[in-house]
Amino acid sequence: HKGIRDTCVDSFSEQLELKHGSNHLQTAKLYRGAFDCGAKSTKSDSLDSPDEIFIPTRRKEFMETIQHWKVMKQDEFNKELILLKSYASYGAYEAGYLEKTKPWKAKFRKK
Repeated sequence: HKGIRDTCVDSFSEQLELKHGSNHLQTAKLYRGAFDCGAKSTKSDSLDSPDEIFIPTRRKEFMETIQHWKVMKQDEFNKELILLKSYASYGAYEAGYLEKTKPWKAKFRKK
């Protein structure tokens, strides 16, 4: 159980960009306004200064993608979604996340 949990924590912390140089988890502020969870900001903790806001690279890329999608024609948007779905399916398969596939069995095989 501990090994699977550690792998899961490592994976999420890398995706959330909470691991840096030393390879130890780092704390990061999470404001309620951005994700509707996390700490409530206080006056000394205000979001008035953009320099104080940390937005992970993946979140920035996601916001740019949404803006791109908003100006696309419907047929272009549909084609892009189908392409993204195929990329995600392949990535999930290769990572062993699709149950009962060969990569899944190899990943979760009892040792």
